[in-house]
Amino acid sequence: MHGRTEGQGYSGKADWEGIKTIRETVGIPVVGNGDIQTVDEGKERMKNDYADGFMIGRTALSNPKVFGGGSIGSIEEAKETLREYLEICEENDYQEINNIRVVSIQFFRGFRGCSEVRRSLSKSRNIEDIKVFLQ
Repeated sequence: MHGRTEGQGYSGKADWEGIKTIRETVGIPVVGNGDIQTVDEGKERMKNDYADGFMIGRTALSNPKVFGGGSIGSIEEAKETLREYLEICEENDYQEINNIRVVSIQFFRGFRGCSEVRRSLSKSRNIEDIKVFLQ
């Protein structure tokens, strides 16, 4: 169950009280989603009976380390995470540059002075262009 309406899109706060009400009403396990930034935050929602499980969505795009309890704390860590991501893409013969570009840009959100980095990555035409950026 996602705690936002379609009209909210990505804005506003997820309604976890609404998720809790649905959980109490339906009599089956409910997985909640919306505004979960850390695994501990998700576990806290479960502990307080808001949901039986939780999902992490957008946070995982900019910080895939969230699942291990970590975070990308610097531009250098973002670059290293991007290198790892590109390796995984290559190992799996995944070359859909539009998706790769979108994910790559996400790693550099929240860092001061990275707007030019994101702009540069957004112009990448292939994985090699992204690798040039990483050098």
